[in-house]
Amino acid sequence: MPAAPTCPTPPADEATVAASLAQALLAVARELGLDPDNACRDAGLDPGLIADADARVPFLTQESLWTALVAQAERASTRDFGLEVGSRTAPGSFNLLGFIAVNSRTLGEAFVHIERYQNIAGGGGRVSVHTVPGGVEMRYTPLHPHADVTRHRVAAVLAAWAGMGRWLNGTFRIEAVHLTAQPPRPEDYRALFGCPVHTGSDRNALQVNDDVLSLPIPQASSATLAALRAHADRLLATLSAPARPLSRQVARLLGEQLMDGEPDREAVARALGMSARTLQRRLQDEGSGFQSLLQETRLALARDYLAQDTLGVAEIGFLLGFSEPSAFFRWFRNATGQTPGQYRASR
Repeated sequence: MPAAPTCPTPPADEATVAASLAQALLAVARELGLDPDNACRDAGLDPGLIADADARVPFLTQESLWTALVAQAERASTRDFGLEVGSRTAPGSFNLLGFIAVNSRTLGEAFVHIERYQNIAGGGGRVSVHTVPGGVEMRYTPLHPHADVTRHRVAAVLAAWAGMGRWLNGTFRIEAVHLTAQPPRPEDYRALFGCPVHTGSDRNALQVNDDVLSLPIPQASSATLAALRAHADRLLATLSAPARPLSRQVARLLGEQLMDGEPDREAVARALGMSARTLQRRLQDEGSGFQSLLQETRLALARDYLAQDTLGVAEIGFLLGFSEPSAFFRWFRNATGQTPGQYRASR
């Protein structure tokens, strides 16, 4: 299987995860009768900051939230908390990454896309796909591998992958699971994954046979996938840009929120845990501004979308937050001196 280029995993103090994953974590905690509000207080996380699924949460805060919830689960004698989280995590919890997987043509293509776009969901570890005798392994190398809570995070990731694979194609089957840790109840893992579980391994991985890679995903849409990948490529560019860290974060949030209409400055500021005034001041310190970033992000995405023959102009306008195709037409002509049709023809 060809390797997919990815963003390098950022350092722990710079890594972030999608707020949708924090939402999913807290939802499972409620289902299990735990106290997510108290866990948020322990972790220093304001629940209001993750109300928007497109917001980002610092990885270290997310890790603290995991620590607080695992402590509660162990006091309540809850079955392995990481497995519970992973087995109850739907593909939509991974936000844009999950939608890309759902619209891939095959399981093998979904694996490649997960590897390429992993940082959009979160930087809490690195996903890699490896060819092994008779099959393929999806490996997860977590940040802070020796932290006590990491065993639960790894279990959640692998269980979520297993659930996603079965959701994408009902015949998906895992041949083996490899874990670096020794869970207290390995039988729970064997029951969930339906295969041998090797503990004390040198890697955390799901292993599948080669024939799994060609399994089709019935609900896939090539046109939707093309739009999502263009969107994701733009977001990866903002995540990997070397300068203007706040501007990068704002540009990524704008790109994620455009499909819901005109992005709101207040909402973006809340997602970043600051006031709109502070946001504007800090952007000015970086030589940028909210409106200029909105214009740059929207224009870059418009050019990406117009380079694809699978998307109509009206669809592109909708993806960029315009309520009417005519509004997109006028905006693009004012920004570039060309109509969308002229730009597409020139490509």
